[in-house]
Amino acid sequence: MKPGPGGQAPGICLRRASAMVRTTSTSALLICCLLLAMPGGGARGEETDLLLAATSSSSLFELYSQHHRAALEEARTNPRAARILVCQPLYGLANRLRAMMSCFVIALATNRIMFVDWEHQHTKFYEKEIRDMPGGQPARLGDLLEPPGFAWDAQDARGLISERFSSGKVLHLADDVERDETLLCRNISSALSQYDVVTLKTYFWWELALHNPLYEEKFARIAGRDEIGVINIWKELGPRLFRPVKEVRVMMSALEKLFLPDRLKVGLHIRMGGNWFDQADKHPRGDKLPVEIAKCSIAVIPRERREEPVTYFLVSDNSTAKSMARYVLASGERGERARCSLLEDDCLASIPMSREERTAVALLNVRVFDYRSGSRIVMLDGQVNRESVFDVKIAMAEMFAMSKVDRLVRSTGSTFMTVAYSFLPKPTWYVEERSLNCHKQATNEPMALGNSDAIINQVATSTSCFNPKTMITFPWIASPT
Repeated sequence: MKPGPGGQAPGICLRRASAMVRTTSTSALLICCLLLAMPGGGARGEETDLLLAATSSSSLFELYSQHHRAALEEARTNPRAARILVCQPLYGLANRLRAMMSCFVIALATNRIMFVDWEHQHTKFYEKEIRDMPGGQPARLGDLLEPPGFAWDAQDARGLISERFSSGKVLHLADDVERDETLLCRNISSALSQYDVVTLKTYFWWELALHNPLYEEKFARIAGRDEIGVINIWKELGPRLFRPVKEVRVMMSALEKLFLPDRLKVGLHIRMGGNWFDQADKHPRGDKLPVEIAKCSIAVIPRERREEPVTYFLVSDNSTAKSMARYVLASGERGERARCSLLEDDCLASIPMSREERTAVALLNVRVFDYRSGSRIVMLDGQVNRESVFDVKIAMAEMFAMSKVDRLVRSTGSTFMTVAYSFLPKPTWYVEERSLNCHKQATNEPMALGNSDAIINQVATSTSCFNPKTMITFPWIASPT
């Protein structure tokens, strides 16, 4: 057989891939062969267009994982061959996940191997460090998330990264005056090709590459679009990229079992404080917000299901807000039948759980309120301590468990819920900060550039191909309930 463009004969490709038979699927072998047959044989990231090679989001993720592993293996003997993207997420938990997805989109567009520098070990800090940049985060990356099929913790590749920083050419993308023009308007891989290391320090969902005319249709072909045309990046790649550690998964599983099967599940999230689990009431309408969110949560139940039992999952950074919302939810449930906080109690004893899940319920300090109507409220008693690694795991369990509800009502200004509703699309409503009106979101994908007028204006004035129609107008306008 004749060699392919990458210089590998198909037979040779299959023989090289045969060692993978015991651990991978047939499709994975074909993907490996496709990589080897492309220009450069898949060895150099910028020489293989993964976005063209992929046929679906799952194949794209598998292609990237294999490329990452192969490039990392090559770097063991030839460190200078590695083209690296160092992601430096900032602030609290959800902000960091948003930043990591922003980095991953750039890694896919450029075929760079991405490492997450969770503790910012490898590059300069800003002149003024504030608490959450990055010292306010007690948990390490490995405390919260498992590797998603490739080694991504910068701590585990610090030798390689340090070598590339010391001997290679480095670009700090966050400080680059042409950053937005590069991401939105240029061939990103070519524009960054002169740099051995690119870093991105951010807390934003910085999705400019998705709107870049050179990349938009590639991503859309792979991930698809939702009903109003937004690319389903978070829906398709989020669950693959963010895989909670076992301890968090057990917490999630325990909470899901408390929701009870075969019934409508409505999630409520009430953000009262500032950033990073602030328990103080800093909301301008804090005396009314919990009540209006609870009312909206009742109103969004389909008319034909309003006589059926409902499970409400109530999450907030403020104990008073939880009590206020619970009072409203309970007002139409014909009185309380039982309240439980331990699995030995009547309303929990009959739920089949593993020993690990039962331990998790106790550690989570779950409170369950059952009503004569058959409805149930599930909430965690107490507050998350931002100084505790275990409590950050609790917050992650709440976030991922919230993604499993059927309908979600949230307050504005919370990235915590932005991540939760993006993983598994569901009808989502939000209560406006000042008017307290309840509106239905038009999409479950995170809002463009944080829906910040200042940042949108910055991008609009600093780039040559900004399109207000796709960046502002149709995808993120919410419709009234």
